[in-house]
Amino acid sequence: MSDTTSPRTVTDFGEVPGGSSVRSLATGHFHADFGFKIRYHLGNTSTSLFSLSARDDQDSKEITVTSMGRGWGGFRRLVSSGEAVESASPVSLYGLHDNGSIYRYRVAAREGGQRVVTGAGSVAGFSDLKTIALIGVTSSYHALLANTTSGQLVVIKIPTSSTMTATRTVIRTRTWQGFEHLAVADCNEGSTNVLVGIDHDTSSAYAYSMAFLKNTTSSILGHGQVAGSWPWLVFTSLHEAENPPQGA
Repeated sequence: MSDTTSPRTVTDFGEVPGGSSVRSLATGHFHADFGFKIRYHLGNTSTSLFSLSARDDQDSKEITVTSMGRGWGGFRRLVSSGEAVESASPVSLYGLHDNGSIYRYRVAAREGGQRVVTGAGSVAGFSDLKTIALIGVTSSYHALLANTTSGQLVVIKIPTSSTMTATRTVIRTRTWQGFEHLAVADCNEGSTNVLVGIDHDTSSAYAYSMAFLKNTTSSILGHGQVAGSWPWLVFTSLHEAENPPQGA
């Protein structure tokens, strides 16, 4: 578990064109065996979907943004199950929409780096969710962690089958409504994952460590407030592309 009292390290990539209208950045991915640090994200603005790559090493610090399509302004959170790579199976992109539905898309990479997005279903009944984050990836399902306006912390499991369905499991029944963003990362300590919740109203963040989440008896240990101010409006999780989270 990281020290919550230490200052954060922030890399400033400068102004990103259209960045003021970004609503969400989906789960990011990087390759640990590369000799340079490059991170990949999908995201949406008030009008469009875009891909973003950020490189940060001793030789270069740059960010590249490519528009992928319009009509994505209604999504307040995006979550990606992995990174779309040429000659590999498509990955899933999940979007929590303002209309209360969760939508699923398949994202495939074509030769030359072009990404193609196709619809793969939707499920209604999630108007009470405030945010979603990726917490589990298996061959049979993807798991999202979410909090609700009434204070619940829940896990939503979505089978990878062609017909989209979703089940909700309550992990905690109250006190989680204050977070506008949830971010999950592997703690590299056995099966433990780190959860950070960000409260926009107070520009503060709180850290937790979690075991595998099954139900209300699953262990979640609070580590208190994270040092410093967290005034940014958009946050996301970042994982090694080869090691997706296994927290639910």
